[in-house]
Amino acid sequence: MLYFLLMPAIGTLLHECGHALAGELAGFDTELHYGSTSFYGDGNYFLAILGGPLSNMAIGTLGMLWYWRRRRGRTQSAMDGFDWTAFMAALFWARQIHALLGILLWVAAGRVPSNMDEWKLAVHLDLHPSAVTLFTGCIGLWVCHRAVFVYSPRPMRRGFLLLGVPACGLGMLVWYQVIGPALLP
Repeated sequence: MLYFLLMPAIGTLLHECGHALAGELAGFDTELHYGSTSFYGDGNYFLAILGGPLSNMAIGTLGMLWYWRRRRGRTQSAMDGFDWTAFMAALFWARQIHALLGILLWVAAGRVPSNMDEWKLAVHLDLHPSAVTLFTGCIGLWVCHRAVFVYSPRPMRRGFLLLGVPACGLGMLVWYQVIGPALLP
């Protein structure tokens, strides 16, 4: 459960560090905040925006490959620390599910989520604004489904859903409302 409480903060920080690193490489001066990254000066905005989602998807992909390699053929055995680390890394793809749900909820409410990274990337690429979110969200659903329902021990699957999802929600709330603003305003 502690893993799930910590992951929103860790995931958000790594996502924002992806923006900051890409922004610096793209020619910007950057400033890291708890839930955003500011870009100053002239640079390639597309690359700076791409850095955040790309960091999540890269960590998630490497985590899934590691988890698959460790768990194939032994899906019913207990998970050790390396399995847990690989599993949690694979779940970095869950950010894309979160973005997909956000788009669906915002569109249903008649709002346009134009501040989302994926939305900005799609517009820059002259795609439908939700195209990147739909594509990466579907990949995220597939990866997270495989991690939870295929490679994880059967007795743990219900706990992942009943405890892990609410714990992540609580972790997000605590990070965005309390800890994040105090550490990185």
